[in-house]
Amino acid sequence: MNSILAGLVAITAPCSVVNPWHAFLIGISGACVYILAHYLLLKARIDDPLDAAAVHGATGAWGLLCVGIFCTDANIQYAAYPNANKACESGEQFGVQIVGMITICVWTAFTAGIVFFGIKSTMGLRISDEAEEIGMDISEHGGDGFADADEIKARQAATAARSMAPVAAPTSAAVPQTGYGYPPQMGGSPPQFAPVYPPGQPMYGYGMR
Repeated sequence: MNSILAGLVAITAPCSVVNPWHAFLIGISGACVYILAHYLLLKARIDDPLDAAAVHGATGAWGLLCVGIFCTDANIQYAAYPNANKACESGEQFGVQIVGMITICVWTAFTAGIVFFGIKSTMGLRISDEAEEIGMDISEHGGDGFADADEIKARQAATAARSMAPVAAPTSAAVPQTGYGYPPQMGGSPPQFAPVYPPGQPMYGYGMR
């Protein structure tokens, strides 16, 4: 799915100045650029679960370069751009696209750096290990995002088990009974209760004969 999106991102910039067969090549190559960027991010251990940087960043940059690589002067005139020179034929347009790409990268890095370093120095960028283990979908939004529901339940159970203090299993002889078949609070966080049913008492008898 992301490869399809990458092809669409790549053709966005040059769509009005290239031929149809150019668009086909740009879409295919855009998907290849996305896959390469995806594995480079993994190798660099950069956390980008949605591959936003690979799809929109790397593939978008490739699309900017494709304007200069695949554009034709005839298509530029047909697209009603005012210039009447031979920028595509001479390669000048490719140089313009490189300057534009560098400018966008510098501007984005500068403005994003201000935001992220500001967040890091105030409220912080990282979440707790427990919230990271469960997943932000659950810990922050309380819902299932992309993972399988069974996997989420397993992670929740594992995290809860690590955070709870061990509690000794009660016995009917050692633990005083209440009217509802539950012993007193056993402690722990959150408070733990262990149901105990005396011999002969039905599970849902609530202590009544």
